[in-house]
Amino acid sequence: MRDYLMNITGAVLISVFCDVLLPDKWSKYVKTITGLMITAAIISPLGSFNIIPDMSGFISEAGRLEEEGEQVRNNMILEELEKNIEEDIRERFLKEFNREVSADVSVETNSDNEITGVKSIRLTGNKIDENMINRINEIYAPTEVYIDEG
Repeated sequence: MRDYLMNITGAVLISVFCDVLLPDKWSKYVKTITGLMITAAIISPLGSFNIIPDMSGFISEAGRLEEEGEQVRNNMILEELEKNIEEDIRERFLKEFNREVSADVSVETNSDNEITGVKSIRLTGNKIDENMINRINEIYAPTEVYIDEG
C-alpha cells in the first residue's frame, strides 16, 4: 500500500513540475500526458500495466538467428573454399601432367569452425599415378586421398 501511494504522489509531483516548468503553449499536451500518468498510477493495482514489453524472448530469438546466420555464412565459406581447391587441382593436373581430372574436396574444421586443413580429396580421372598423388600431398597435405579411375 505504501508503494501504491508513493507511485500516485510521484505522478502528481511530476505533473505539477511539468506544468510549472514547461511553456504555457504546451499546457494542454502536458496536462493530457500527466493526466494519463496519474490515471495509470491510480489503476495500477487492478492489473499489471507493463508499458515496456518483455524483450527477453526477442533477445533470445535474435541471438539464435544470429548464430544460425553465422553457421550459414561459415558453411558458404567452406563450400567456396572446397570449390576453389577442386578448380585448382583440375587446372594444376591439366597444366603439370596434361591430364583431365575432377576432384571432390572435403575441408576439416575444429569446434570453433576454424579451418584446420584438407580432410580428403577424391580424384576421378584416367591414369592417375603416384607422382600426381605425391603432388597433391605436397600441396594440400590431405588426411586421405581416394582415386576413382574413370
